[in-house]
Amino acid sequence: MIARMRSLIMITRMKTLMTYCLLIAGLALASCTQPAPQTPPPPQFSHLPAINLAASEIFVVEEYKSPFRNPNVEHLFPTPPAEAVKLWVKERLNAAGDFRTLEVVIHDASVIETALPKTQGFKGLFTVDQSERYDATLNVTLKLFGGQRGFSDAETHIKVSQSRTVSEDATLAEREAIFAEMTEALMQSFNAEAEANLRQYFSQFLLY
Repeated sequence: MIARMRSLIMITRMKTLMTYCLLIAGLALASCTQPAPQTPPPPQFSHLPAINLAASEIFVVEEYKSPFRNPNVEHLFPTPPAEAVKLWVKERLNAAGDFRTLEVVIHDASVIETALPKTQGFKGLFTVDQSERYDATLNVTLKLFGGQRGFSDAETHIKVSQSRTVSEDATLAEREAIFAEMTEALMQSFNAEAEANLRQYFSQFLLY
């Protein structure tokens, strides 16, 4: 009788152990099959017609250097503003001339994070606040150099900005989505102003 009870206890323990093992294996499998969060894509301009310039070369000059520390957070963006400008230059500007040089000078491509005040006291326990504000700025100059060294044949300045606030309960993926949308809006403004300025101030150097 005692031997039989011991056998039943052993069987019960084995079943319990197998159940735990199957549960752990199932959880591990579930974690492996969950898709990894996708990085938001960069702004796209290839669907827009190229702007043909009477230049043989186009250079991007990055005067702005990110400090990679707070309050600057542009390096945390899926596509930092400076990288978005480089994409814009690559996809929208076309060197179709013979001897002139176009310089695209990035003076500022910063994103500044500012902590916002939170609701205090008992009310704060039940309030979801906007915890940070992000202010992005792009300040870029386009200069076309021709024959006389040091003097530009045409020049224009573009300065645009965007601001967003983020909720304190936002997930990492939600923050990245907000950052990506912010960069997209920033570049849409930049693209519109740059194209208008090029047609106004570079009209004699545009090729159709």
